[in-house]
Amino acid sequence: MRILVCPDSFKGTLSASEAANIIAVTMKKRLPNAETVLIPLADGGEGTAEALSTVFKGEFITVKTTDSLNREISAQYLLCKNSVAVIETAEAMGLPQLSSTERDPEKTSSFGAGLLIKDAVRRGATDIYLTLGGSATNDCFFGALAALGAEFYTNGVKIGIPCGGDLSKIDKIVLSSEFKSLVSKTKFTAMCDVNNPPYGLNGAAHIYAPQKGANCEAVERLDEGVKSLVELLVKEGFATNALHTLVGGGAAGASPVGITTLLNGKIQSGITTVLTLTSFVEAAKTCDAIIVGEGKLDKQSFMGKVIDGVISVLKKNNLTPEIYAACGLNALTEAEYTAQGLSFVSACDDGSTPFEVIKKTARERLEAATAKLCRLIVAK
Repeated sequence: MRILVCPDSFKGTLSASEAANIIAVTMKKRLPNAETVLIPLADGGEGTAEALSTVFKGEFITVKTTDSLNREISAQYLLCKNSVAVIETAEAMGLPQLSSTERDPEKTSSFGAGLLIKDAVRRGATDIYLTLGGSATNDCFFGALAALGAEFYTNGVKIGIPCGGDLSKIDKIVLSSEFKSLVSKTKFTAMCDVNNPPYGLNGAAHIYAPQKGANCEAVERLDEGVKSLVELLVKEGFATNALHTLVGGGAAGASPVGITTLLNGKIQSGITTVLTLTSFVEAAKTCDAIIVGEGKLDKQSFMGKVIDGVISVLKKNNLTPEIYAACGLNALTEAEYTAQGLSFVSACDDGSTPFEVIKKTARERLEAATAKLCRLIVAK
């Protein structure tokens, strides 16, 4: 029997690679004749670079950059030998880096993410994947573009580092020679699994800015700022009218507005991109069973997350292996998860154990959950 092991990370406890190795080692003990193939996965958000590092055999580069309030920090990104770089933008513009009192998307900037991009390009990256999500910003990625050399003006005065509150003021965009030389030969792909447009009641500000610290008045100002900027980009010929309703344009503080226009990048589904880059379908074709996994299995697991992506791509390619899941906590009934395509779910905990205890015993708990799956596979 050949088994494909492809878990997501178990948030807060185990990375995708750690989980995959634990599952594989346990299965080898319990099913000595089984062959395991490991493909750690991610949905295009946190953990994507780590998951893809096993495929690209790259190295993590640590550099000095800034957080969303422009304070110096160290952050890392994945640089691969084939000129590919994977940058998790939240490394430099993430919400968890700010205290609750510091959160204010009118004052935060993606500038630090731009510094990571600049470093990757200078090290030879020509194909850059940007993960979106977990941001503290609402600046359309214009802070990052400024770090790359783009210049933005209001009434003839240059705005040094644009923040969310500056967008409505920008009336002129200048792409410097430095900017053009940095990005002209680089392909940018933004990994995104939300459908929100850049602005409007379902846009970046209205849906996501409140959790980033914006009150009702700030939300309206931010939304108007994104709209104003989109109108300017269309007027100046950097985009077509399609930008107004760009699907996914509201992700990470409307970052795709800047990425798809001035960086000439594209938006792709995060999990679909990861499955393609890891050659998942090719591996699945050779396997009899598949083991997926994540920290908590619930209804959201089937809304663009890793498990949903795995099941969808298998169906699309008419592949019908048994799909088992090892998870930290299972919030679904058997009827609910089998209706989605899972054969069986084995959970590490029933929800009664404090998280601090789970963190310390995550390995042992996943081993036990995997052993339960092995007994089921043997019984079949």
